[in-house]
Amino acid sequence: MKSNPSCGHTLMELIIAISVTSILAPLVFSAYLTVYKEFKLHTRRAQNVFETVVRKGEIDRTVKEINSIGATYKHSFEFRRGGEEETHRLSVKNNSLYINAEKRVSDIATFSYTLSDRKTANNKSLMLWEAELTNGFWVGGAKMVFLY
Repeated sequence: MKSNPSCGHTLMELIIAISVTSILAPLVFSAYLTVYKEFKLHTRRAQNVFETVVRKGEIDRTVKEINSIGATYKHSFEFRRGGEEETHRLSVKNNSLYINAEKRVSDIATFSYTLSDRKTANNKSLMLWEAELTNGFWVGGAKMVFLY
């Protein structure tokens, strides 16, 4: 028994406090590490999704310029913008999408398109496109175009 309560803690109380702390500290640290790793993982995923949405928008804006498609090649095709007679070339090289020599979209691993054989009453065909981005995500879209 303590004779004077203001003298501090007994040795037994200190040993118990240190034992409980040494048991709880690794559990708390382990939980912190798990939460931190999950936070980093979800942050990286969110960044990939954000980059994918941005790239999809850039590709959509680029494809929106196409009014009619002419000659097609392995990694490119010729097209005209609405109301123009000038021919432009959309091509993929060096992980980027270009119109003529102007880089429009970066971080594209592959880009492919398909033109429908069936035409609408106003002589338009459906162009389907898809792109694999360098972050591993896939995006795609469609556009009605004339063929010349």
